[in-house]
Amino acid sequence: MVDEFVRLLKSYPVGENDREWFVRWIKRYQEFGQYAADVRFEVDRAKTLAFCREILANGTPAWQRLQAVRCLIAYRAVVLGEPDDLLADIRAKLAELAANESAKKGTRTRFAF
Repeated sequence: MVDEFVRLLKSYPVGENDREWFVRWIKRYQEFGQYAADVRFEVDRAKTLAFCREILANGTPAWQRLQAVRCLIAYRAVVLGEPDDLLADIRAKLAELAANESAKKGTRTRFAF
């Protein structure tokens, strides 16, 4: 239900840049899970972790993996009506990793925690 997510995302409290990237991330997650375009798919811990591992294997930095998880949290909230606590620890760990990566590079992170 990517189209439904895109429509509902307009009222979700994120910036314009996140809105654009959340659409890309949800499409990538949909491909990863091999979900049909018109199916409302579940987002669970195991699949989220597997997705994060796959994009890590492709060289995706922690701040982008964090953005992907934030997207999945938004999908759970606006499409499934589920709270974000299921993925909160994953989000927190990726925030920590992103901050560490940023510190090593001497740059500021590009997102709000």
